Amino acid sequence: MKKKTKTTFLLSLTALAAMLLFLLIAPHFLRHDPYSTSLSQALLPAGQDGYILGTDQVGRCIFCRIIAGGQETIFAAMIVVAVVLTFGSLLGMIAGYSGGITDSVITKITTIFQAFPSFVLAVAIAGILGPGKGNGMIAMILVYWTTYTRYARSLVLNLKDETYVRAAGMCGAGRLGILIRYILPNMIPPLLVTAALDIGNVVLSMAGLSYLGLGGARPTAEWGAMMSESRRFLQTEPELILIPGIALLLMVLLFNVCSDSARSWLDKRGTLHRWVPSFRNQRNPVSPGSPIHISLLTTRRKTMRKSWIAIVLALVMIFALVACGTTESTDSAASDASDKKVLYAGSSAGMFGATNLDPAVDWNGWFLSFAGVTETLFKLDDAYNAVPVLVEDVEEPEDGVTWVFTLRDDVNFSNGEKMTAQSVVDCFERTLKENERGETTLQVKSMKADGQELTIVTPEPDPSFLYNLCDPLMSVYYVGKDEDYAKESHCTGPFVVTKFTQETEMVLKANEDYWGGDVKLDEAHLLTFADDDAMVLAMQNGELDICDGTANSVKVCNEDAGFHVLSSPTSRAEKIIFNFAGSDFAKDDAIREAIAWSIDREGYEKISGGTKLANWGIYPKTMTYGDNSKLDIHIKKQDLDAAAKVLDDAGYKDTDNDGIREMNGKKISLKLATSGSANEDFVDVLASDLKSIGIEMTSQNYQNLDSFETYQGVEWDMSIEGKYMTPTGNASYFFDQDVITDGSTNYGGYSNPELDKLADELRKTFDEDDRNELVFEMEQMLLDDNSFIVFCNGTNTYITSDRVSGYAPNPSNYYYLTADVDLDA
Repeated sequence: MKKKTKTTFLLSLTALAAMLLFLLIAPHFLRHDPYSTSLSQALLPAGQDGYILGTDQVGRCIFCRIIAGGQETIFAAMIVVAVVLTFGSLLGMIAGYSGGITDSVITKITTIFQAFPSFVLAVAIAGILGPGKGNGMIAMILVYWTTYTRYARSLVLNLKDETYVRAAGMCGAGRLGILIRYILPNMIPPLLVTAALDIGNVVLSMAGLSYLGLGGARPTAEWGAMMSESRRFLQTEPELILIPGIALLLMVLLFNVCSDSARSWLDKRGTLHRWVPSFRNQRNPVSPGSPIHISLLTTRRKTMRKSWIAIVLALVMIFALVACGTTESTDSAASDASDKKVLYAGSSAGMFGATNLDPAVDWNGWFLSFAGVTETLFKLDDAYNAVPVLVEDVEEPEDGVTWVFTLRDDVNFSNGEKMTAQSVVDCFERTLKENERGETTLQVKSMKADGQELTIVTPEPDPSFLYNLCDPLMSVYYVGKDEDYAKESHCTGPFVVTKFTQETEMVLKANEDYWGGDVKLDEAHLLTFADDDAMVLAMQNGELDICDGTANSVKVCNEDAGFHVLSSPTSRAEKIIFNFAGSDFAKDDAIREAIAWSIDREGYEKISGGTKLANWGIYPKTMTYGDNSKLDIHIKKQDLDAAAKVLDDAGYKDTDNDGIREMNGKKISLKLATSGSANEDFVDVLASDLKSIGIEMTSQNYQNLDSFETYQGVEWDMSIEGKYMTPTGNASYFFDQDVITDGSTNYGGYSNPELDKLADELRKTFDEDDRNELVFEMEQMLLDDNSFIVFCNGTNTYITSDRVSGYAPNPSNYYYLTADVDLDA
């Protein structure tokens, strides 16, 4: 038995040493850079084009990242264990040898730390400190030191009353000399065995922190982070998460087998008994080599074995989950036993997240318009034209300010009350008073009602007035004396709310008195999902009839799987903005142009699954002023050589050969501020491409960047912003908010006096052709100096089951459910 234990130890030690040696030398022979991206080679299968394990979602070599991740994880874990072994053992020695108050204080502090589950405490500490590899290591140190403090204290208590220790004291040896010469040598072997066993635990814990986003920052090739990044590909490319998971499993298993077999071998040889002489001491019954000590170590070994069983079971469950997710969808859960047509729709993007049912509060008008509950006087068609809905006729103002509308005579609110001009006046007056966005959405000097004739006078000529009436904030609803708008609002849309749970669920029924004709559906349930994966599984299992078409969901729920993917381009732009007010790099024309050349727009469209469309201009091509053929666009493709040439011509060289160019003696190191997780892959790719031309870019994700206040205290050179450029079809919206000198959301402080004049002229121009010419001229200015880099436009993409008919996404994102949506039998 002793021989078998020794053999196990030697084999596992050899395997572990070979693996560590391989991790040390392998990077010098790797063919690919683990951080170099190439969207044209994204998601290649194993073995293709020289990639041993294939590539990930942005074209990085998985094998190279596994090697780099092994270095990141294991050597960081060794540093953590070395620190806690040294620090914890020192505290334990002090506590055990000093006794008294010192022992009591250290023991109580240790007990407080051990009162919490170790990983939960590590997550809490890392959450407070913030994401980062260094902070993750600090969290691990603060969690694991207690083990060594208690163990070292136990060893000292057992050893300090031994005869040879007492004899040393009687011979004049000092306290420090006794600790170092007589006690410490007998403590080292059992502490080292414990430390070796803990390396595997620390590796597992650090991977867990990285998986939760509390470890190394992207694009660090840490195994836990790799698994987290690949979670959304579980059903389509499960190898992306399984390969680093298996590497982590084998690594931890090797460390544990090696350390456990070493302990068993040393115990059977009696080495531990010889290092620490056996004795009886009632003050500390857990002495090394004692039956209790061996029992504790055996229990720990059994616990570790149970943990591996749990990991194996978890992997089995993952495979089962994949298998379940790829089966054909069954009949929808919406198929009730009755003949009612009940539709179930799901969203993981907060599309149904109203705070209450009052259209005048917060953004509830948008949510209720989206759900088909409210309507506006005008709505946007697919070409962003304002077309009448609740209006029969409109007299455009001869004086530029007086608008006269004739309202439909056949429209009732859901409570049966007739919609009149006075009811619209009452509604608008209440909304403009209740919502702080009212004043900026609709400029009104006066309103007058006469039967079905509504007259609105604006303070000054406003060519965008009809477009502003399309904003869901100006939804039409009944205003009465005893109305509780938060719980129930009476509107004119095809659906009425019957049940509402804030930001969770909205249940609708058909409005039987709808003026627009028969509503095809009897009932609709709008459900909010916490994450994309849960929504996709619900769609696959037939529990939903419609869901969001995210980059993840369209990969799984596509035409081949029996679903329909419906999409419509929107004016939402993903764009880079620059900090002109506080960054010397952002102010530099050459750096901005080099960045514009470096963005792989078409590659980003590819990895988004078509949910984002590449754009080299400003507006989407579906709009009249989004025709790029009328613009002089000099950057029409990604060209890293052209980007490098721009920097060369500007005189920015890499003088110290560290791969980063300098501008005026300062390294060109850009800080990118982001918010949310929508553009994480784009950030990784951009950082890699910029590095190839000599620009360093680091990124920091913030909880919310949507106001001047949230940008305060943030160090940034550029930022990624997603925003609807013209939500109501009004071209002035983007320029007035983001571009003009005093724009309400011009966070970067961009200023161009000539463009300011054109924006002012646009606000006063009624003729559509003249307006378009002004917009093209302003777009050209932005493109010429690369002040705002629009790299793609979003789409309204939704997935439907084959039971759904009559559904068509609208570009404006204001309309989701309509009276035409139907369910086939």
